[in-house]
Amino acid sequence: MSKWLVWTLLELSTFLLLANFTFLWLSHSLRKKNQEDKADSQQQEGSAEGVGIDSDPKSYKGLAHYLDLQINFAAASIIPGKVNQHEINRLKIWGLYLRQKGQFYLTKLVTIQNQF
Repeated sequence: MSKWLVWTLLELSTFLLLANFTFLWLSHSLRKKNQEDKADSQQQEGSAEGVGIDSDPKSYKGLAHYLDLQINFAAASIIPGKVNQHEINRLKIWGLYLRQKGQFYLTKLVTIQNQF
């Protein structure tokens, strides 16, 4: 019995060691690929002309409008008798988060418009 147990543990540890090396190799190759992708994207951003996507006022205005629609949907979905208190609190927190993000994007929009 102990012979089979030792043999099984040895085989299992060998398998786990090979699996560990495989994951290390895959993570190393993925990290290398990500670094190459970042380098390529930085080169493309450096060679692009004009104003970037981050400073496009229409995108921020559209995103703020979408967040406002989400806030209104969350507020309209609160029905006191049909929804439990946990769900109401979750929707209120989600609405607060969306309101904060909307204010962030509107502030970003104002600063971009002031630059022009």
